[in-house]
Amino acid sequence: MDRYTGRFGLLLFLAFLVVLLLGSSSPAQAARPSDRDAAAPGRPAPQLPRVVVTSTPTDTPAATDTPLLTQTPDPCLDYLVTPVASATLVPGSTDIGNHCDDCVTSLSLPFAYPLYDQSYSSVNVSSNGTLQFGSSNPSALNTCLPDQSFNATIYPYWGDLTTDTSACATCGVFTATSGVAPNRVTAIEWRADYSATLSTTPDVDFEVLLYEGQTRFDLVYGTMAPPGCPPICNRPANKTIRPPLPGRSGQPTTGGDAETVGVQQDTGSHYTEWACYSPASIPDNSALIFVLNSCTTPTDTPTDTPTDTPTDTPTDTPT
Repeated sequence: MDRYTGRFGLLLFLAFLVVLLLGSSSPAQAARPSDRDAAAPGRPAPQLPRVVVTSTPTDTPAATDTPLLTQTPDPCLDYLVTPVASATLVPGSTDIGNHCDDCVTSLSLPFAYPLYDQSYSSVNVSSNGTLQFGSSNPSALNTCLPDQSFNATIYPYWGDLTTDTSACATCGVFTATSGVAPNRVTAIEWRADYSATLSTTPDVDFEVLLYEGQTRFDLVYGTMAPPGCPPICNRPANKTIRPPLPGRSGQPTTGGDAETVGVQQDTGSHYTEWACYSPASIPDNSALIFVLNSCTTPTDTPTDTPTDTPTDTPTDTPT
């Protein structure tokens, strides 16, 4: 062996020793027991770290029933109307001074009268056949209901009428009260001409009856010319035909069939209409009885609806 070969072998031997020493001192090897050590008799098995599981309850409120509000609809149906085929008009005896064309006269009532949900001690009477508790509109241009230019109004026979006495000496608005409190009845009667005819006797004769302590009112009709028939039907020779008003398609050319009959609350939130340009809807010597249907205010009704709420649930927490 030459000297180079001897040196090379010595270096290999030293390298082997270094590797052997480093491997025996490795922390991983020292910390991990060998299979031989674990199986050696009389020696306890190595103890590994343990995870202890404990149950920690959390306080969560139990499920509860939460009432929900359910809206009950308003069953109010306004006024109910009952027609009466045969009725007798009771004439008024006190002249309120309404003798004009397109005018309004204020009238104090002998008792407070409830219309819908409000009571009134006075009313405005129009020559054009309206009884207004919340407005003072003299308009003769009747429309179908509701009409927002009127407020809290009874329409016994709204149309183009006149109570002027220049042609009809007996025309006007007259009142009468009968009975004893608290059961009195007040009558408000119109004796009027159609504005286009100006006959010497009233073309129409009708009245409103107001009942003390009641929501009821009656519309009573006497002689109503023409008696629910087409133009010039049964017309006296001294009467002229009224031309249709502008913009009123299909409007009859005489009174009687061209008027509006009904009632409305405030400016029209509720209303009941019996007639609007309805042929033969108002016969002579007839009546309409209006009674307010029982109206209730919507109520909030609680309903039981369970809601899902978590209950007590254990939580695993490592220690």
